[in-house]
Amino acid sequence: SPADVDSSKGKELAIVHEEDAYAQTPQVATEGSDKVPGMYWMSPKQDVISSMNRMQRQKVANFTVGRDNVGYVSFKVPVDLTSIDLDEIFGGIVVLETRSATVYPNAAKKPPVGKGLNVPATISLDQSWPRGRDKRPTIDQKRLNKHIERLKKIPDTTFVDYNSETGVWKF
Repeated sequence: SPADVDSSKGKELAIVHEEDAYAQTPQVATEGSDKVPGMYWMSPKQDVISSMNRMQRQKVANFTVGRDNVGYVSFKVPVDLTSIDLDEIFGGIVVLETRSATVYPNAAKKPPVGKGLNVPATISLDQSWPRGRDKRPTIDQKRLNKHIERLKKIPDTTFVDYNSETGVWKF
């Protein structure tokens, strides 16, 4: 079962930039490199949420924001979307870039823990491959094991899973 980014210890959702340690984001996808980030999406869909009444928008269950070729943030508790402009979610409140997920990048606009989207979530990031010195993904088992240990030690995260076949990291 997925673990969450633990906000119960007075910590806020972590800003995780996995690439800071050892990778760079290329502008174009080529053989063996990163896929270009695609379109943002949400579930339930934006038009479904827009058609909800105020009571329904106070407790939107299974809310997930994602971006093709990047990953997603799945909120573990029902979220209150009554005071959130849905048009500001994509790239504003939730920013998904290659190997990076940020919820509320602007600290001045971040609500208290437990409010809005500042709640426990599971994050899944695509393309989280271990990189060799040439910044390209590697399948070397020793590097792979070291990579998984590095992912497990990233501050303010709870490691859930790493799929070495797909390069998807969940925390």
